[in-house]
Amino acid sequence: MERRTASDKGLLRPQEAARYIELRRYPVEGALGGYVERFWSVRWDLPEGASYESVVIPHPAVNLSFMPVLGAEVHGPGTAISRHPLTGAGRVFGAKFRPGGFAAFTGEETAALPDWTIGAAALYGPEADELNAVVVSGGDRDAARLVSAFLSARLPERPDPRYERLLRIVAAMLEDRSITRVDQAAERFAISPKSVQRLFQSYIGLGPKW
Repeated sequence: MERRTASDKGLLRPQEAARYIELRRYPVEGALGGYVERFWSVRWDLPEGASYESVVIPHPAVNLSFMPVLGAEVHGPGTAISRHPLTGAGRVFGAKFRPGGFAAFTGEETAALPDWTIGAAALYGPEADELNAVVVSGGDRDAARLVSAFLSARLPERPDPRYERLLRIVAAMLEDRSITRVDQAAERFAISPKSVQRLFQSYIGLGPKW
């Protein structure tokens, strides 16, 4: 899916951050791309005694992250700026779902609750822990391939037309900066403002104004 439903913004002071961390993004191929916007990787290697705080404005999307110490976790869409103090050397690899993509992927519209975090093993069983061990020990390309295979094996059996409508609305709002009100989005897609609001709350857990 070539439709863009998330920007590449979010990391505050990106030029400053680039001196301390390396952020890479990778495309998602095939049917999985309908649910996952991209894979991403963050690396850092700071001198002894040095530290850096990465500050991120969250997108209204769920992330599945793989980390050496904390393991694999699923993070619901955040509602506040997040701060990540970094020291030493480390790496995090993740999959950013499209807005509403995780709810459509799981088949549970209430899956995308704001500000929640859960261990991936609670959703996917011990296979998630096994995948995390392999992902954190390898390179980004291998990680993308393995995570893609893991998620692709769990794709929904059939498309969700309500989710497809949501993606069209999100893509239009992202591309056309003149859309600043819910009623404008509703008029563009010939549905009521309340229908737009219900769609966002069901799949994303946040309203369209967010």
